[in-house]
Amino acid sequence: MPKINHDDGSYPEQPMPRGILFAYGAPAVPLQVLLTPLLIFLPTFYATDLGLGLAAVGTLFLLARAWDAVTDPIIGALSDRTKSRLGRRKPWIIAGTPLLMITSYFVLVPAPDMTLATAVFLIGLLYVCWTMVFIPYQSWGAEIQSGYDERTRAAGFREGGAVLGVLVGIGIPLLLIDPIAEPVRNLVWPNGTGLDASLRSLHLVIFVTFIALLPIASAASCFFVPDTMPKQLPRFSWKQTATILVRNKPFQRLFAGYFVAQLGFLAFLSAVQMLITRALEIEAFLFLIFLQNIVAVLAVPLWLRFAKRFGKREAYCASLLIISVGFFALALIQPGDLAMAVAVFLFNGLGSSGKLILPASIAADTVDYDTLKTGSSEAGSHLALLNMANKATFAISIGVTFLALSVTGFDPAASTNSEASVDGLLIVGTLVPAFLVLSGMLIMWGYPLSKSRHSIIQRRLARRVLRSRADA
Repeated sequence: MPKINHDDGSYPEQPMPRGILFAYGAPAVPLQVLLTPLLIFLPTFYATDLGLGLAAVGTLFLLARAWDAVTDPIIGALSDRTKSRLGRRKPWIIAGTPLLMITSYFVLVPAPDMTLATAVFLIGLLYVCWTMVFIPYQSWGAEIQSGYDERTRAAGFREGGAVLGVLVGIGIPLLLIDPIAEPVRNLVWPNGTGLDASLRSLHLVIFVTFIALLPIASAASCFFVPDTMPKQLPRFSWKQTATILVRNKPFQRLFAGYFVAQLGFLAFLSAVQMLITRALEIEAFLFLIFLQNIVAVLAVPLWLRFAKRFGKREAYCASLLIISVGFFALALIQPGDLAMAVAVFLFNGLGSSGKLILPASIAADTVDYDTLKTGSSEAGSHLALLNMANKATFAISIGVTFLALSVTGFDPAASTNSEASVDGLLIVGTLVPAFLVLSGMLIMWGYPLSKSRHSIIQRRLARRVLRSRADA
């Protein structure tokens, strides 16, 4: 925790060296390399190549995420209460890294005869291992800085790493199978040799990339980034931890807005491959997603400046507005119009950058509000709830989207589909997500913690620390 200004009891902004911030952001790269196929490729792969079907895959992710909703807050609370010489967060990352590496193989490269029950078990196990690493990692970012703007900066490095991970996760299949990358493939493999371009082979390449990067990034982060542990760990009961959503009104608003907006964004991503290739009749869907994430990386400094000047709430709402407009525009594109699709995805990349960076930084500010009310800092529990919202929307978006597509009669394995089923794909993949993201923006507009109000909270917390020292 930064030193207190004894003149006014406030926490002055103390910029963290960029080297430490780069080390903190490093694990986000391999984590996102893993998450990208889980969101974009794996559901369709399980539904078609493994023959499980759309409805079964939708049920699979709903069941796995229901289990995840139980484990997230438990691991977040345990992380808050962990006591070791390494701090609170590092032991979880160190223990979870090898477990995540092992379980990811069985999910990314499943046996051809995998049953639905086996898939539910393996994906549920993967999510537990993911939570062991990600929840402490994200909570750590709320603690290495306490200033309003510096927290956004730390989140920017983490989410910038995440977007870079998306580029790697998309870039591998883009190089191997996307039609637009054929000249590059011919240059790399002039004799037509190379890896099999099946989704199973792509998952294997992504897995190898993930296990090569994760231990290096985790080791760098744990070695170079401080993990400060308070002298007194939270002693609240599990029951009191479970009341965070009730007692913390700013976090309650963030949770609701984030949940609805993320539900829309992930519903779009879960259908994006089918949407682009079938409804828009554009084969180079990976190229479009790759371009979107290049813009997202480049836009990170812009969102940091925007949030610093106008506020985090305003920046987050602006990013959601951009995304919703982009989704509406995508529904109007004529089939085969690659140039217009490129323009829309570049526009969406601008919005998705802000959507990634800001929620965790905003959540960290709500932890200070909760600390002022309760006397205990439970960043792990707060961010576990936020991550639980992300995972729940991931499951719901895939489950509901795939079930809705099955109702419309759309079949991703069929060479052709009826006009009505393609129209249903457009509605489910663009218009519904657009309305959800816009609704999340409207909810989030009522978020109450501005920069000035957060400064008041920090001054009161600092004075409380000074009084406790004086009493001691």
